[in-house]
Amino acid sequence: MNSFTYNVVLDMHKSASQTMLDVMRYDNTKRRIRFTLMDGDHAYTITDGCSAVFRAVKPDDSILYNDCDIDDNSIVYEITSQTTSAIGYVECEITLYDNDLHVITSPRFTLRIADTLYSDDQVESQDEFTALTEAISAVNNLDVDVSKEGDTTTVTVTHQDGSESS
Repeated sequence: MNSFTYNVVLDMHKSASQTMLDVMRYDNTKRRIRFTLMDGDHAYTITDGCSAVFRAVKPDDSILYNDCDIDDNSIVYEITSQTTSAIGYVECEITLYDNDLHVITSPRFTLRIADTLYSDDQVESQDEFTALTEAISAVNNLDVDVSKEGDTTTVTVTHQDGSESS
């Protein structure tokens, strides 16, 4: 099955919700949203080292905090089954973080989740934190060695792939 991409342009100078996308309940993994952020009339430049997170509140008040990909100065969000598990309006925004922990948040946009006639596989709506789960998994796959020699303390971190950083 081919994937389907919604292309969304958000003007960072406007705070009101700027678009509404219609998605069917339980549609996932083959639907994505590609965001282009604008700084007025010009494309907003996403600097190297930035990360992006899709943040949303679903109609049942459960929340989403999921990683996005940054590709060619655009932000790409892969719609998950949790994104579409609750019928109604999902209020959303994208937050960008840089290496210095500076934060900028996009204007809001809305997903309107419509019900299907029936579902072969019911997904119960709940909170989802894939960005946090992946970060915890990454930390759990590190081996940290601390050594002290005289007045010098050395911390060596070995990653799962065997690479080291001090």
